[in-house]
Amino acid sequence: MEFPELETDRLRLTKIHQEDTGELFELFSSELVVKYYDLEAFSQSEQAESLVEFFHSRFENNSGIRWAIRLKETNQLIGTCGFNSWNIAMKNAVVGYDLMPAYWGKGFT
Repeated sequence: MEFPELETDRLRLTKIHQEDTGELFELFSSELVVKYYDLEAFSQSEQAESLVEFFHSRFENNSGIRWAIRLKETNQLIGTCGFNSWNIAMKNAVVGYDLMPAYWGKGFT
């Protein structure tokens, strides 16, 4: 299955790539961003690399999907969103998102 990409007037939702690890590290090393997550703020860039692999495996295993949230004009990654998990048989899913604090309150989520 090909990874689906979505677009709005201001944003593009795309696959997360290894080239995004710098932005992902910045995002998930923020105490504000991970405050309600079940993980500690990242302290090493390798954690972001592992996260990319984890997101890819969820899609490949058909157990979830995570998009990069990018500004349409610049392609800058400002967050992620998606289904953390889904259960087709039970017809339910867990939805999640995170956004760089500089983009909070701007109507993106």
